[in-house]
Amino acid sequence: MVSESLTRSSWSMPELTRDRLDIAVTALSALMVLGVALDARAHAVGNISFAEEGFFTPEHVFFYTAFLGIAATLGLATVGRRRAGANWVDAVPTGYGVGVLGVVLFGFGGVGDFLWHSTFGFEQGVEALTSPTHLLLATGGVLFLSSPLRSAWRRAEPPTGLALLPALLSAGLAFAIVGLFSAIVNPLTNRRRSGEASGAANSASPRSSSSRRCWSELGSCWPGGSTSRRAR
Repeated sequence: MVSESLTRSSWSMPELTRDRLDIAVTALSALMVLGVALDARAHAVGNISFAEEGFFTPEHVFFYTAFLGIAATLGLATVGRRRAGANWVDAVPTGYGVGVLGVVLFGFGGVGDFLWHSTFGFEQGVEALTSPTHLLLATGGVLFLSSPLRSAWRRAEPPTGLALLPALLSAGLAFAIVGLFSAIVNPLTNRRRSGEASGAANSASPRSSSSRRCWSELGSCWPGGSTSRRAR
């Protein structure tokens, strides 16, 4: 009895306030989206090979590690509230219920992505936007990337000033993923594409040149500028 009491008191879950949780999830989400952007550039140039590099490319390691950080943060917050007496449903932080579902979907998508690449290799160009496992990853990602936004929305007193920053960044990061996967049907990029001069792009196949232009739209928005091939 005494030993059980000592065991319970000697281990305490670190407390995550609502503000700290939003900041932590937003910061890790920014790292994850940066990793996704780097992975998108690698797919765009078509210079990655599953046979040579395997599934754990630097880009995959980067954004999957950030995802594990998000999952661990939500897990710590939920278990901490559960130990405080809440049931498992109520223990999920306010605004993060859908985010937990997103983490589960992303986890299944990650396993499926490994199996998909092991069977078919890496997609090139726009094929990466229509891969079933990538679509599942994107769906799960949007759900938990937008959690800090829902958390702020459900507060009794809406945050203002710097306290609103995690919610704004959360919305921007979720929109970035939606924008990436809808790039092939974006009328703005299609209009720009139709007005571009032919030049050297005409020497490549229409499918290949279209893929590169589509993905370069994303690459230009992230650190590193235009798309470049990975150094061998």
